[in-house]
Amino acid sequence: MGTHSNNKQNMKTIKSLDGKIVVATDAQAKLIKDLMSCRSGGGITVYGYKPSTRVVEQPVYDIQMITKISVLKLYERKISAIKSVSFEDIAELSAQDEKLKELSASALLDVFNKRKLMEVTSMEKTLNGIRDNAHRQGHDDYYARFDKGVKANVTQLENGKYAIKSIMLTYLEIGKTTIVEGSYKSVNSGAPVRMSNLIKKLTNQKSHGIKTLSLKEDNFDSLKIGRKELKPDGLKENAQDAQNVLKAKLAKLYAEYSYLL
Repeated sequence: MGTHSNNKQNMKTIKSLDGKIVVATDAQAKLIKDLMSCRSGGGITVYGYKPSTRVVEQPVYDIQMITKISVLKLYERKISAIKSVSFEDIAELSAQDEKLKELSASALLDVFNKRKLMEVTSMEKTLNGIRDNAHRQGHDDYYARFDKGVKANVTQLENGKYAIKSIMLTYLEIGKTTIVEGSYKSVNSGAPVRMSNLIKKLTNQKSHGIKTLSLKEDNFDSLKIGRKELKPDGLKENAQDAQNVLKAKLAKLYAEYSYLL
């Protein structure tokens, strides 16, 4: 990862492994560097983490994790665990699901076989670096990789460079303390998605789960790496720049195509 200073607003320019030129605040550049260095050993504790997906009442957690992991080996173990899940394994769980229990035995088996194959195929494509569909290619466009397990969710600026929206870390969770219980929205998914969820639930009982943490300026209190303690101060400025760029792009598109509305 190459880093160059940019005096304007005390920003730095970072080149990601996939060739993106990323503009970062001092705090963002320091956090990325520290997260990369922590992969050489030791663990991380994130204090006061506040997830945002499907949240009704805000939960808060302290999370202990390790990042010195072989993602390759974890994916191999995950694929092996998925392949080992049998139809008999999910029989009891599916009988407790309000939608799956309504299916006939043959229909349930068909859904199981299709979703199991889909999960294995998806994991194998990820493991082998295959980016053969629009979703995977689009995913690549919005992320900048800096190290194994360290990346950023980015927005492209007018000058072709990228601004950081959040910094992301792949990890293995070794402990989580609930500070505030919170609650989440229930999702009314169809039978195929529910089957995938059951397969993943059983898989997680047979292998370690790979998780990704998204660090933003307002979703954690502090992060401790060894004796270093980092605060989210300074992460906000560039994230706001990214939001402003997105708003400007939407306004431009609206003005250009408003005659079609």
